[in-house]
Amino acid sequence: MATGVKRKPTKGGLFQAYFTDYTGKKRYFTTLTRSEAKREAKRLEAEHRLIRQGIRPVPSSAGRHRSTLYKEVVEEYLVSIFKFTFFVEDSICYLLPNSFLK
Repeated sequence: MATGVKRKPTKGGLFQAYFTDYTGKKRYFTTLTRSEAKREAKRLEAEHRLIRQGIRPVPSSAGRHRSTLYKEVVEEYLVSIFKFTFFVEDSICYLLPNSFLK
């Protein structure tokens, strides 16, 4: 449908490119160079065109996290929200404050 790169870079010096995804929405992303942005936009557009045409399956939201273990997700959550470290040893769950491990 449509791919492109905005003419001016962002204030941070990145080039903003866009493509149309499989649902018909315009999606934006940034890269370091204009040529890289254009190449990536065309690649993503082609990939999403195959999904739109039914050649490739529609990605599921669960598929993104399929390889992530539950333990890793819980640990990441506890560290980010409660500032605790989580680990399991011999089927016993331990929660330690991050300051305890330093």
